[in-house]
Amino acid sequence: MKRNILIGKIGKAVKFTNNKIEKGGGNEMMLFSTMARMHPDWNFWIVGPNELDKIDKQMYNTMFPDGNVKSLYAAHDGIRQDKFAPILENMKKYGIYDKLDCAIFLSGLTGNTNCPDFLCKPDGQKYKQLCAHMNYAGPYIYTLNMTNVPFFCLAEDARYITINGQDLCNRERLVLSQWNGEVTSRHHILSLDDLVTQKPTKHKVVYADIEKIPLLGVSPDWKEHIDIEKKITAPVKDRFMVLSNGCGTAKINQAGNNSSRLPVYQKWVNEATKGTEYEGAIVYGSWDEEIYEQYPWIVKKFIVDMDEEISKCKYTLVYSQVRGFVTAKAYEMITLGIIPFIHPDYDPERLLGLPEFLFVNSPEEMIKKMRKLDSDDEMYVKALKKCMDVIKPEWLDGSYLVNGIFRKISENLGWDENTDAKGVPNIFNHFSKEILKPIEVNTAKTSQQKNKKALF
Repeated sequence: MKRNILIGKIGKAVKFTNNKIEKGGGNEMMLFSTMARMHPDWNFWIVGPNELDKIDKQMYNTMFPDGNVKSLYAAHDGIRQDKFAPILENMKKYGIYDKLDCAIFLSGLTGNTNCPDFLCKPDGQKYKQLCAHMNYAGPYIYTLNMTNVPFFCLAEDARYITINGQDLCNRERLVLSQWNGEVTSRHHILSLDDLVTQKPTKHKVVYADIEKIPLLGVSPDWKEHIDIEKKITAPVKDRFMVLSNGCGTAKINQAGNNSSRLPVYQKWVNEATKGTEYEGAIVYGSWDEEIYEQYPWIVKKFIVDMDEEISKCKYTLVYSQVRGFVTAKAYEMITLGIIPFIHPDYDPERLLGLPEFLFVNSPEEMIKKMRKLDSDDEMYVKALKKCMDVIKPEWLDGSYLVNGIFRKISENLGWDENTDAKGVPNIFNHFSKEILKPIEVNTAKTSQQKNKKALF
């Protein structure tokens, strides 16, 4: 059956050019391209700001060879009283206004109020909106409220498990995320008939492998890019590092956690390695500038600029600031040939399918395991292979993730047909400086890579 599905990223433009991994870009682009290529008979409509008009025909045909991804968004001219009406007008123009099957939006930053006409004070006065919230969240809030289309939220960030906008009444039917549980949203309006009264809503959150989205940008030949000899012979001091951005001290919405990542890394990376052969281990990433000044073992450097450091690194620590909320970090480290030791607060439900020996209860246990592997190269290679075997081919071609998402949506909406589809070739490189180079990714290899023998 042909479907019409609304897609987008709340609070952000869907970019197709100059996506940079250090800025968190690329996930929505890789996901939507994979969805569209797996379902050539379905139409996908981007609701909010996007860059479809910035890519040439060749690039569009590479990402969307069936021409089934289109934009409904039209930037307002600042004169119209109703700034988002063009979205609905485009739906009517394309003949889909009354034929929408569902909306699938990645969650993101919103304000308390994002649209001019959906939230009022008790005295009848309307709230004002920040331009950023109105421009990047407003189109989604407006479309959801006006169409009442069934809305499914993909939550890949613990800060935005539910949509925080108080002006959204068409709430999430289901939150597909990286943990299982139930969360209560902020107070919000319940209908467009009453723009004053607000109440919270409880939302069911289900684990849906959302953390696997970045794996859609991992080439099937990823193992060939790892030089295991270089890791084994690297100086011991270079074998352990952490790649992690800071998170300040701001409260994590919905998760109830108001601590920084800093104390954990202070204990597990800086203090734990002092007096050991791993002393001097560094945390690389994006942090507040004052952090770099106060803590010299935290360095501003991003994964795309760390080929040399990564080529020598054997071990890392993976930590989730929100207990139980898993991320792609462990998988990403494995695809770089790095064994990820798992902090006790990360994946207590064992959702990721990682080998049990990776889970450690203390810094001392982690150091002990690193020393044991360093003392026996054969044991280290076996341990790395066991980690690498976790990454399945169906995780890279979209068949596992995308089919899982649509199975849950189909069950919720009572669709009769089987929504499973065959996976598609990877056309992205999640670890390149610019993620979107789909034509080059799987065809261009260096001579070193061409001559390198597969590790396992």
